[in-house]
Amino acid sequence: LADEVDSLHQRLSDRVLLDRAKGVLIDNHGLGEAEAMRFVQKRAMDQRRAVRDVASDILDGSLEP
Repeated sequence: LADEVDSLHQRLSDRVLLDRAKGVLIDNHGLGEAEAMRFVQKRAMDQRRAVRDVASDILDGSLEP
């Protein structure tokens, strides 16, 4: 049960990070919500990285569209 709680907590944390990154793309770069999501997903796939890592890069300013 503790492992399941930890997993759910991590997924929620990842989702919050992704939503914040999408907000930056929407507010600062004029992307729509779907476009922002596609940008994050495509960058993650192209670079073989986790979506949460790409989102973190967007939030710290080291990745822009």
